[in-house]
Amino acid sequence: IPALREVLGSSRKAGVRRAALIALAKLPDPATRELFLRHLDDKDRYLRAAAAEGLGRLGLPQDRERVQTAFAAERSESPRLSMAFALVSLGDHAGLAWLLDALNSTFHRGEARPFLIELARRPEVLEKLYEPLKNGSNDQKKNLAQVLGVSGTAETIRHLDELSHDPHPEVAQEAIRASRSLKARQ
Repeated sequence: IPALREVLGSSRKAGVRRAALIALAKLPDPATRELFLRHLDDKDRYLRAAAAEGLGRLGLPQDRERVQTAFAAERSESPRLSMAFALVSLGDHAGLAWLLDALNSTFHRGEARPFLIELARRPEVLEKLYEPLKNGSNDQKKNLAQVLGVSGTAETIRHLDELSHDPHPEVAQEAIRASRSLKARQ
């Protein structure tokens, strides 16, 4: 962490600075909180996104309002998804709708799915993901099946088995695949 902080502070290359802050966001340490807060308003959207992720993983409730403000002001989709992740991590489940909606986007589902995998490990979030399995779009159902196949629990198997009877063949197949994966890990 100290080496990454040093690189972030001393490098003039945007890509190096981005990589350092992204790495720090994956290794949340209370000592990096001020860095995350400072970069939440950075002109570089990748630094804003990494800062939001770091604050989300730190999980300090006092940061929720700051992230909500940044989320409301953000115009770029990728940082907005990172901020939605942070909001859910900080207990504001309103960000979950933004992540679920991103599953409908071919371009952004690859960003939203890993966030949902991480968030689904929290029982209160996992419970909220069962509803879109019933009434979400086909893209949401397929992607949520993948999420639940990684982060689900024994209870999740029942929901995936119900989804395996979906009239859309790709949804049903993804539910079967996820259920098998989950059963193999139980």
